[in-house]
Amino acid sequence: MVTKLEEIAAKARCETKLQFTSLCHNVTRELVWDCLKHIPNRSAPGTDGIDVTQAKETFENWINPMLQVRPTTSATCRSTNELDPNKVHTI
Repeated sequence: MVTKLEEIAAKARCETKLQFTSLCHNVTRELVWDCLKHIPNRSAPGTDGIDVTQAKETFENWINPMLQVRPTTSATCRSTNELDPNKVHTI
């Protein structure tokens, strides 16, 4: 089974001049959970101080708010060149 992200990777390899403006809409709760399961429990905590075990235990608390803050269209995504370097940007 080929996932959407694998299709995008294949397209990027074939069309090297193609620019992707936003991949945010491809991030799903299932993808995040699958990625989280593959991170070793002994990994260092993130910048927020949450370690992998805590992230797994509290997944249902933070996943929906995290997915809601992402841009929903490429028009609302900005390139990194347009971001204010004096501000913290969460992607």
